[in-house]
Amino acid sequence: MKAAAAALMEQRKAAGLVKADLDDLDPDATIRVMVETKATPAVQAAGTMEWNARTQQAEMQALRKQESVAAQVEKITGNGILNQSAFLVSTFTTEMTVAEMEEVAALPGVVSVTPVTTFEMKMNYATSMTTVTKMWEELGYTGEGTVIAVIDSGVNYQHPDMVLSDGVEPKITEADAQEIIDTLGYGQYYSEKVPFGYSYCGYYEMDNSSTTHGLHVAGIAAGNGGEDGITGVAPDAQVLGLQVFGMSGSAFTDDILRAVEDGVKLGADIMNLSLGSTAGFYDDVAYLQSALDQATEEGILCCVAAGNDGTSASLLGINTNDFGVVDAGAVSAPSTAPGALSVASVNNTYVKGATISVTDAEGNEYETTAFNFSSYYDDRHAEDPEEYGWDTLDDVMLVDCGLGTMDELSEMFDYLFMELEGSWVALVQRGDISFQEKIENCYNMGASGVIVYNNVPGDAVPFNVSSEDAGTSSWKLYQLMVSNNFGLKLLELAGTQVSFGDLVTKFVAASDAGEMSTFSSWGTTASLDIKPEISAPGGNIYSVSSGSGYEVMSGTSMATPYVSGASALVIQALKEAIANGELDLNDLNMAQYVKLALMNTADPVCEEDGTPYSVRQQGAGMVDPLGAANNRVLATVDGLASAALKEISATAPSPSP
Repeated sequence: MKAAAAALMEQRKAAGLVKADLDDLDPDATIRVMVETKATPAVQAAGTMEWNARTQQAEMQALRKQESVAAQVEKITGNGILNQSAFLVSTFTTEMTVAEMEEVAALPGVVSVTPVTTFEMKMNYATSMTTVTKMWEELGYTGEGTVIAVIDSGVNYQHPDMVLSDGVEPKITEADAQEIIDTLGYGQYYSEKVPFGYSYCGYYEMDNSSTTHGLHVAGIAAGNGGEDGITGVAPDAQVLGLQVFGMSGSAFTDDILRAVEDGVKLGADIMNLSLGSTAGFYDDVAYLQSALDQATEEGILCCVAAGNDGTSASLLGINTNDFGVVDAGAVSAPSTAPGALSVASVNNTYVKGATISVTDAEGNEYETTAFNFSSYYDDRHAEDPEEYGWDTLDDVMLVDCGLGTMDELSEMFDYLFMELEGSWVALVQRGDISFQEKIENCYNMGASGVIVYNNVPGDAVPFNVSSEDAGTSSWKLYQLMVSNNFGLKLLELAGTQVSFGDLVTKFVAASDAGEMSTFSSWGTTASLDIKPEISAPGGNIYSVSSGSGYEVMSGTSMATPYVSGASALVIQALKEAIANGELDLNDLNMAQYVKLALMNTADPVCEEDGTPYSVRQQGAGMVDPLGAANNRVLATVDGLASAALKEISATAPSPSP
């Protein structure tokens, strides 16, 4: 039997059915594996891709056929099934050793056994959510010859990803920049990629390590790191570093006005303003909005963040409309300016996140995505991994501390200080008090670490949270947030000894991929105009930070440079079409044409059941640069790409006599 099995295994290897390079793997290493079975997938069995009663029945039949194979695999490995698929493919995933893979591959009913590939994904996931990659790969447009003015906290001109590709001709040469600098009497040439930079707020560092917001924004719009770094939407666009934020998160209107003016002077094609004030009402005499409207009249597209406030009736920037009001618009100024393109946020497909494993007393290991509150953890762990790290918490007691309030912990005083021996980690549920209070309360009662689990059912892990002062403590290193589902699993282990694995940072699939970001501000404006006007990936975006580093940020601030970069690709394509005599803008300038084209061709963002999100939240939909570049027919109402009904009378007017 063994000889026959070995011979069959060799045939399967020769046929490529066992796809792991087994010689390169430790035979005793446990890895995540996908098993393909001979059960016919639903779409093949039913002969249709339509999700109907026939395909649903076929899928159930395929799943049932998988059960006998899955049972044999579980008997071999001792591990349960993690995921099953039977609609498009017939597979299930589990964990097993390399040696067990060979045994599983020999089972009747198994087609192939394949290690689950771990991909390292960066900004590329966000670019693949739209037609950006097609613009690069199929048409060759990368933003060459365009300039994006980033009005923000600075640009990391020294980052290895902030460069132009070899052979690219910059729109602004060093000589051009120096001439403008001489004329202005200020500014600095940094590189071909960043030909001009100046701090309007008087801060002394253009590569602002104190406030990395602008560095991140510039990377999204025009990073060019290739396989070793991040690739922004328009990798060969130039960037102007017009700094209006210093060490704080506040900027003055007059500084921004100067930056806008200089953007016009420097010949920017696009201005990116990832800034705003909540619930803005535009007014023709308002200085900043007037400046943006004039820039638009000059042919410069002004992409402006819609804001991160959900609705005016929601709490904590989540669009829940807690008070049930009718007018819930919270869209920010200056995105409310008529000429500005107001940008909403969609969640990225993948997120850069930490994962951690927990092993129970019986040796069962559980892994999850987690949010690391501590800003000191990575540095301390890197300096001395033997002394600092979650994996140093070995055989510690896991203690259910409720909501982590001082009243609850005081009631546990005797247990924590008299009965409990050794180190312990607190498990607390989100709610009632702040993250900072929960963590500090538990540490003050002797905890070695704190795990907060979400109070919203499901696998979602919030990444836009903070434990404030507790998170910046140099000794409260061990503080995480996990999903509600994982928290419930840990609750089952409360009162027992557990061991933690190291905190590992990697890209993981987002549970809310492709959904409108809850923080993204809703319209309409106070004058009932449609804002925001377009959407782009802005939730959980990985981009350039200080030094040669990277970081994840979320916000319409991240969606806006995505649209700016997409606009650069469209402008490059349209300029070529005009030069070739294929396009006439007629009475429109480039900014007006691009805005209309982007809104006309945007793809509606829909909920899981296919229902489109409200226009008040997503505007026209997800930006589609390829569609905009190829579009030759513009649909408008009174010159706009949107039709706002505005105020509608509750009663019909009386007919005329």
